[in-house]
Amino acid sequence: MILYHGTTLQNLQGILEHGLIAGKGNSLHRTKTRSMLFLTPDFTGAFLYASPGCYDSFYASSTPAVLEVVLTDMSKLEPDYDDLSQEEIVDQLEEIAKNINIDLINLPINMRLNEDVFQRASDYIDGTKMFTSVPWIIEADDKEKVLYIEPTVFQHIDLPGVDPEYLDDGIVQWDDSGQTGLWIRQYRYRGQIPTADIKAVWSPKEVAPSIGRSKWMKIYACWEEGEMEPQKVNMVRNLVW
Repeated sequence: MILYHGTTLQNLQGILEHGLIAGKGNSLHRTKTRSMLFLTPDFTGAFLYASPGCYDSFYASSTPAVLEVVLTDMSKLEPDYDDLSQEEIVDQLEEIAKNINIDLINLPINMRLNEDVFQRASDYIDGTKMFTSVPWIIEADDKEKVLYIEPTVFQHIDLPGVDPEYLDDGIVQWDDSGQTGLWIRQYRYRGQIPTADIKAVWSPKEVAPSIGRSKWMKIYACWEEGEMEPQKVNMVRNLVW
């Protein structure tokens, strides 16, 4: 499972030397929880988190960097359900149950369903996703034949640094309070992530006043055995510092 973590180039040197440590470095946003690391499988979410506004590559403190992480120890990873209410979960369960003509009590979460019921629920979820801006927090696991809750959060971002394409495509939206952001899947990690688990760092390859999807290059990579390649580390240091 590939996960991403958004930070800035200012924090990168310490991360490459010591790994990712919760509460260290300069936080990009005011967060309630500083004792855990936050990761997402959604690259766009990690990038927009790392870009609170327009960035300038001359200043490492404001230039986004996205870490590509493959965890060695998955036991410390847990879904982040802090933004989900019981009401939202029940609402989606009721909607699925109603539209596939089954009693809600027979449509549980994380319990194996018979093939017919699972397939109807899965088809309904897949068929509805494209027609709604509200994310489906209930997903279907075809391998296990169970419905499960996605750890979905609404990540607030600052509008000035957002490429208009993201707004046009509906990636960035407004919540009920009028703040801009996007729905992403978020996990939290309890503990330190070693440098060997960081497989790449992505950062803009040119100065730009707004976010562009093609302005990325891989500036750091690990050897297959998990050790840092000295030449790549030096290249990053020379580029940033």
